[in-house]
Amino acid sequence: MKVTFRANPNYELVLYDRLPLSQQDCLRGLLQDENFYGILCPKKSREIGLGIKSVCQNTALLFLTLQQAGTIPTYLKNFYQDRTEQFIYQLVIDNIIQVENQGKFVSGIEAIPLFPSGHQINSNELLGTGKIAELSLNALKYAQVLAIDDSSKLSARLYFYNRLPITLKLLRLYPSEVEIADYLQISPHHPAGKLLQKYWREATSTQGDNFWRTWKPLENLESLNSQEKATYKLYISPYFEVLGEVFPTLVKIFTELQVPQFKVGGKQIAGLLRSDKIIAYFGDFDSLKKTANLIMTSLPNIPSQGVPFTSELDENGLLSWGIDPPSNDQVLKWQERESWRVWLTNRLATGILSAKNADSSLQTWQFALYRLQQEGVDPKTWRLL
Repeated sequence: MKVTFRANPNYELVLYDRLPLSQQDCLRGLLQDENFYGILCPKKSREIGLGIKSVCQNTALLFLTLQQAGTIPTYLKNFYQDRTEQFIYQLVIDNIIQVENQGKFVSGIEAIPLFPSGHQINSNELLGTGKIAELSLNALKYAQVLAIDDSSKLSARLYFYNRLPITLKLLRLYPSEVEIADYLQISPHHPAGKLLQKYWREATSTQGDNFWRTWKPLENLESLNSQEKATYKLYISPYFEVLGEVFPTLVKIFTELQVPQFKVGGKQIAGLLRSDKIIAYFGDFDSLKKTANLIMTSLPNIPSQGVPFTSELDENGLLSWGIDPPSNDQVLKWQERESWRVWLTNRLATGILSAKNADSSLQTWQFALYRLQQEGVDPKTWRLL
């Protein structure tokens, strides 16, 4: 059966060399990929669900070829052979090209049933089970009903989902870092505070961070600032009400096991109401798991808040983990290093927005998860496949 495709008319393709010099400078990091061609930009700056995309030479050539609607060219089939359908399917799902269906060109969520791969979707199996999975699902369902058309704002709502509200009572009780330190029992007169003074140094933020207090060992342990090494993150998420009891034990465990780095959102009360209020960093998963096991043994039955879009380590949702990409992984000049959770919520937000107002039996959150799965992430564990 002859199938007709066309380039998405809402995008324009710009060769890297023809970008303004200021934009070339910002995007220079993409030149690390020898197959990089240029940028797909939405013709309207606020085109819902369409983001700026960098494209390889094959994608660019196909996009230019399909400026006039037609079938998939032979050269592409010869190049990809049995992988051709998957390559085309991914471009259609990502709204880069469109496929004709009953006289109408569609892409994204509306095109899924037109491909054999789309008939294999079981939306009930996209997510795992457990507290973290439930929180993640609730976050997605919440995001899909918000009247927000800006992907960065929607991503922020997903990222901060499950943080607790700041009350006037909390602001009165903990107006500054001093009162917060006393509550966490890390002031100099507390045992945990003495441990911090003896074995740790507090790192100074270079990004003007108003939430985090970060500690690294005084001894020259293996640095996690290496440009080549990935960073494993252990999230510890007790409710604020028990945090004052929990944190001294965590400091003791981090000291005993010589954790390379940890931080707590302890500069303002808002930082302790986040779900991801405590994060410890590791160079490998075995060290992270060893620390998590000791925490579970030392702090049983702790009421947990839970961090959405992380990989669960215990049934209670107190402990979960994620992994950040190496800091030199095509980070562009204008970008800060993107955390794993931000990377996830950015793509989930884009997926939700791209499926809004579409004619499909799938809900927008289901499409967002499926699209993420197509990018190589397992939504059951929030890890790379």
